[in-house]
Amino acid sequence: MYRSAVVGEAFSASPIITANGYYDHITYSLGSPGLGLSVNSSTGVLSGTPTGAGTVTVRGTVYFEDGTTLTASPAAVSVLATGSKISSVGQVNPANTAVTQGVAITPVTLTPTVSPTDDGTYSYEWEWGGSEPVGLTLTPAADGKTCVVAGTTSVGVGTYWVQCNVTDAYGTTKGSTNAYGRFNVAAPTTLTELLSPSAKLREKMKKGAEEAKKKAEEEAANAKPEPEAKPKRKRTIKSKKVKTDGSSQSD
Repeated sequence: MYRSAVVGEAFSASPIITANGYYDHITYSLGSPGLGLSVNSSTGVLSGTPTGAGTVTVRGTVYFEDGTTLTASPAAVSVLATGSKISSVGQVNPANTAVTQGVAITPVTLTPTVSPTDDGTYSYEWEWGGSEPVGLTLTPAADGKTCVVAGTTSVGVGTYWVQCNVTDAYGTTKGSTNAYGRFNVAAPTTLTELLSPSAKLREKMKKGAEEAKKKAEEEAANAKPEPEAKPKRKRTIKSKKVKTDGSSQSD
């Protein structure tokens, strides 16, 4: 479909009508009153300055080499009395998503921050802003306002980002520059990190015991020898004999 147009504003857009297989050519024609717009029969470009609000449709007829024809479903453009003029596209949320190589991610729905708020006249385009992490797919919603990222990738460790370009009914396009939805790809966790809690506890206790043993050995090696104890002197106790008269005599 074409993007929206606004009454009194110059409009020009190429059609989104394609044909598969071997064909000779496609011709285009209006399928409804043009409301001030006209279509190029060879290129399908719809252009002009709308004079009234409504819907304009364009038909595409495919001519094949064998002489047969096929008329595609009409492409439509909404002509609005007025429409919001986009000023900026902010952060695409969520801003960061963790991805593990070789592990399928839970589908992530991306949503752009658009100012002013979409009044139904904006069109959206989603794309990878740099290198594409092969295996992760972008699936925009029917209205383009959101996009789902899903799949499994084995690309190198790093950050990959999705950007959203938004076009208003006046033909102005703004992108989410430096405000992407980032997908941070990391390597799989190690075997140690995958151990169960009880196994981790045993490993921690074993390591603690080894450290305690090492510390005890170091303390023993650095300890000063205790001074040699001096021999104790033998104490002699003299007894006294008591005479019958009350006096005493030492032995």
